[in-house]
Amino acid sequence: MSKFEQYLKEKRNVTDSQIEEIYTRMKTILTHCVKSAEEKLEKKVGYFQLLGCDILIDDNLKPNLIEINSNPALFTDITTHKEVIPKVVNKTLDLVISLNEKKDELGEVLKKPESLELGGFEVLYNQVTNYTFH
Repeated sequence: MSKFEQYLKEKRNVTDSQIEEIYTRMKTILTHCVKSAEEKLEKKVGYFQLLGCDILIDDNLKPNLIEINSNPALFTDITTHKEVIPKVVNKTLDLVISLNEKKDELGEVLKKPESLELGGFEVLYNQVTNYTFH
C-alpha cells in the first residue's frame, strides 16, 4: 500500500487526507459486503476463508468494487504479489492459530478483538459485538 500511496502522491498529487478517504471508502464497501453476505458465510471454529477483493479507484479517487473472490489466486509471479501474498497468508495463519489456541474462550475473545495480535489486519465488522467500522 505504501507504493500505491507513493504513486498517488507523485503522479496524481493526492494528499494524505484524500488517501485516508480512499481507505475509508474501501473499508465501508468491504464492511457492507460482509454484512450483506454474513448469512451465507459458514462459521466454524478452526475454519477460515481468505477472500480476494478487487477494487478499482477511478479518476475521481472513488473506489469501486469489481468483485470478491472466494478462492483468490495466490500466485507470486508478479513482483507486488511476491511482496504481498506471503505476508497476507502468514498473518492470516498466525491469526487463525492464535484463535484456535483460545477456542475455549472464543466468545469472550471475539468480544474484545483489540486484545488479539491482528498482524496489521483491522476489524471492520464483528458480528459478536455488532461492531461496524465507521
